[in-house]
Amino acid sequence: MADKPRPRIIVAGQLSESATERLRNAGEVVFLKKGDERTLSGAVMEADALVVRTYAEVTHKVISAAKEAGRLRVIGRAGVGVDNIDVRAAHGAGITVVHTPAACTSAVADLTVGLILAVQRKIVVGDRKLREGEFKSLRAGVPDVRELQHQTLGVIGMGRIGRAVGTRLHNGFDMRVIYYDIREIGLLPFAAEPRRSANEVYAEADVVTLHVPLTSLTRGMINEAALEQFKQGAVLINTSRGPVVEAQALAKALEAGRLSGAGIDVFDPEPPPSDHPLLSAPNGVLTPHIASRSYEGITAMNDVVDDVIGVLTGKEPMYPADPNLG
Repeated sequence: MADKPRPRIIVAGQLSESATERLRNAGEVVFLKKGDERTLSGAVMEADALVVRTYAEVTHKVISAAKEAGRLRVIGRAGVGVDNIDVRAAHGAGITVVHTPAACTSAVADLTVGLILAVQRKIVVGDRKLREGEFKSLRAGVPDVRELQHQTLGVIGMGRIGRAVGTRLHNGFDMRVIYYDIREIGLLPFAAEPRRSANEVYAEADVVTLHVPLTSLTRGMINEAALEQFKQGAVLINTSRGPVVEAQALAKALEAGRLSGAGIDVFDPEPPPSDHPLLSAPNGVLTPHIASRSYEGITAMNDVVDDVIGVLTGKEPMYPADPNLG
């Protein structure tokens, strides 16, 4: 009796040695050099599983090709967001999508706090000007800086990361926390006050931090009209997804002094081109989409392979993606 063929697992992106070894123990592993729509459309025709990272384009066309071939059983996204996968189409084709929703909660929350401090305490500017020979001028006069304990934090999206940020800033810095979420939020591990709309949060918060998935509802939610609702001199932090914020509108708000600063880790597109409006806007601290990139975060994201292997062996997925998020 012939041995049953080993499953073919296509990987678009880098994985750790440990994750790769686990996949190789489960099947034949093929790494792709590209993760674009055309490459993936061909690859999924002969794949039982597909593992991707942030920039792979698992579009409706890719899912259609997989459905036509009738072989692909599972797509694993090493990360939290599944906006680069047409999850609805996959669900309709009977393909399971799994991800790692809790993998980088602490890493993203840590960077969010760091960006708030960097923007408000002008850490990056101070470092640069000190190296340029300024010292006394930076210490002159009364600083336009308020301690976090006297400020209100506004959280948009009180999921895992929003809660982690709120916990750090309320329990650690004694900030008052308000929030808005489209879902009903239960008990929180810190004191926080819900608001009926995002606009209410914008109008009241000294710092607004975004922790939402990229969906049709959140794409471009921070636009010119939304920014007009912000409290004068507020700070915006975005460690979610670049397209959630309209970059030109934010740059104009910073240039006009409507906002006193912004901390931005994600862009649209990525990497940002040299003429991206936020690169020249004042009072911004920019980081290259590194919020999730801690040692622990990357390790946990790579663990998506365990769920992929589980689905291939007939087990129920531990972390299936919500079809409404794709």
